[in-house]
Amino acid sequence: MQDYSINPEIVAQCDVEIQKRCSKGEMKEGKTIDCLMDLAEENEGKDDVIRPQCLKAVSNMKRKAIKNRFL
Repeated sequence: MQDYSINPEIVAQCDVEIQKRCSKGEMKEGKTIDCLMDLAEENEGKDDVIRPQCLKAVSNMKRKAIKNRFL
């Protein structure tokens, strides 16, 4: 895991997705987060692209980012 800017909740809940689908987290400059967000979008209407706990963590991250943007 090289992208140390990823929050610990994402790392813990999305470890499988990061390892298998997002270049093992070795992408930098937010590209791992972008990858996870793409997986979450791809998951809409399906249940097999991203695990529920990872989807929840990505959704929480997006919600917090939106909230902080408007503070």
